[in-house]
Amino acid sequence: MIGQKIIELRAKKDWTQAQLAKEAGISQSMIAYYENGNPPSKKALIKIADIFKVPVKTFGSIPKKAKKVSLQDFKKNDFQRLANSIQNLRPEYQKMIIDHISTLLELQESKAQNDQVQNVFKSKRK
Repeated sequence: MIGQKIIELRAKKDWTQAQLAKEAGISQSMIAYYENGNPPSKKALIKIADIFKVPVKTFGSIPKKAKKVSLQDFKKNDFQRLANSIQNLRPEYQKMIIDHISTLLELQESKAQNDQVQNVFKSKRK
């Protein structure tokens, strides 16, 4: 709903995503992200409403803060959405995420190797 409304308002002004992004002070990829059905932050939504000189309620309800999700609630399509969101980040943020994931994978591998060594020692003691 919000994304479609942004598209409609942009079309009325005959603006591209890049033009709206420049006016809003955000990246064009974030405008695309919103238009693809991902909710903008409250701050971004207010800014976009101001640019188009429409009330915020034009977009429906203001997005609420995202609730924390447990890993059990995470589904395969959630990982795809997360990957798509990462693609919309600036390159330096993408690199930070990749570095963090690499570190976590290394830690997990080290722990698994450590567990194997401990199991060998435990079995030799018996």
